[in-house]
Amino acid sequence: MTVDPAPSAAGSPPVLPPAVPPAAPRRRGAGWIIGLSLSLVLLLLLAAGTGGAWLIWQQRERVLASRVMSPEQQSTIADAFAAASDKVTATQQATTDYESDRRAWDDEHAQVEEWKTRTDSPLLAVPNPGGSAIPGPDPDGSAFLSSIGADRVQVAFDAGDDNCGYHLSERTGYEIVVGGCYSTRYPSWLFLAWDPGMESSVWPVFVHEAMHWYQYQNYYPAFLAADRAGVTDDQYGPELEADASCRAVYVYGIPASDYVDTSSPCDIEGWYDGWLLDHLASLGVQVTEPVASDYEVLEVVRP
Repeated sequence: MTVDPAPSAAGSPPVLPPAVPPAAPRRRGAGWIIGLSLSLVLLLLLAAGTGGAWLIWQQRERVLASRVMSPEQQSTIADAFAAASDKVTATQQATTDYESDRRAWDDEHAQVEEWKTRTDSPLLAVPNPGGSAIPGPDPDGSAFLSSIGADRVQVAFDAGDDNCGYHLSERTGYEIVVGGCYSTRYPSWLFLAWDPGMESSVWPVFVHEAMHWYQYQNYYPAFLAADRAGVTDDQYGPELEADASCRAVYVYGIPASDYVDTSSPCDIEGWYDGWLLDHLASLGVQVTEPVASDYEVLEVVRP
């Protein structure tokens, strides 16, 4: 508890409380020691930090050094990237080739199917010197044509310009001739003409021309593909003619001797059905439908 001082008598000076003694002076030595201690701690911390940073740098260098590849490793990786790049390029080219060949194949078959529907009829320009009927039991050839699926095909007995075979025979210098022709301008017509005295040769020529109809019914897309490949008809024309005569010989029994002295002898040794397509394929013509798997790029094999 506190005790209030007694009140002073009237007129007496007031009693002052005793003065507070001055504080003792501070000793500087202790503060210096503390400051020095703090400085030492700071230096130690800095040293520790520097050492840690150095250790971290050393560890980084070791990691980087561990990532350095030998020349052999670098070569292996470079080869792997090159092989992958080659395959990507080859795959892209194969895809382009397949798409191009597929479009061409479809377009050519569509053209042929449209062509087969044409009903153009020739104008008979020059009467046949040999008459208007084929010698023998099938005067208009319809029975034979029906037997090979050519029911819509008719014979034009004409010695005009459309009968290319007849005029070809004239140019060869024969005194008397028999000739026929099949023209893509008239899908359902055969041309036939002969001079009197050539009656025995008319039927073989007629069957030969019917075989040309067969060729175009079945191989016309391949002929278009040949044109696309830059293979001209001059490059396979003799084979086209020989194939027609050989089909007449081997499939329909016409004596091969009937074609020996003609412009289209059957001179293909070992002829078989499909021989002409194989011949076109040997010239670089695409004769089979493009299949995507045939364009697949195989793994690149490096030595």
